[in-house]
Amino acid sequence: MVAGEVPGLLQRLAEVPDPRDPRGVRHALTVVLALTACAVLAGATSLLAVGEWIVDTPSRLLELLGVRPDPLCPKGACLGTTRHCRASVA
Repeated sequence: MVAGEVPGLLQRLAEVPDPRDPRGVRHALTVVLALTACAVLAGATSLLAVGEWIVDTPSRLLELLGVRPDPLCPKGACLGTTRHCRASVA
């Protein structure tokens, strides 16, 4: 196989069928899987650790992975809410 024929991570993950009901889907399955894969490769061993990795990820990397920012939620406010939720679970 030639290097140019090897699909990227996002292309491969896009081939995974999404079993979710389209109503209420906020993030594409490809993005969720990519974030989870990156977090696990970085050492995350639980869903909580995956969430922590995502919160701590630079916005540029999130954009490269396909995360769309919420125009109604400034980044600081969303991070504060996420950290608050994470603290209440831990």
